[in-house]
Amino acid sequence: MNDSKLTTEKVSNENNSIEMGDMISGLRRLAGLSQSELASSVQITKLALHKIEKNISKPKDETLEKIAAYFGITVKQLRTLVDRINTNDSEKKFLTDKLFSQLIIKNK
Repeated sequence: MNDSKLTTEKVSNENNSIEMGDMISGLRRLAGLSQSELASSVQITKLALHKIEKNISKPKDETLEKIAAYFGITVKQLRTLVDRINTNDSEKKFLTDKLFSQLIIKNK
């Protein structure tokens, strides 16, 4: 487990949109996991996960794949959730709510 799974790119969030770290944090909390538990499961440090969740650093593709797989979804689905939450399109928001509900049920 090491912090080399992170890029040093700062994630900007000027328009209060949901970022990937926010989504990962939300999924982790819905699953009732601590940062330590999820970090251990995806083989990164707790500090690395903290930085991802706070949008300080972006996860590398390999780490994102492990996180998505842990929750039983693909990286594409995870990115789609983030994109759809940030839209004003009501149909896309409905589909996002449906997918998010399925994730909650799956991880109970």
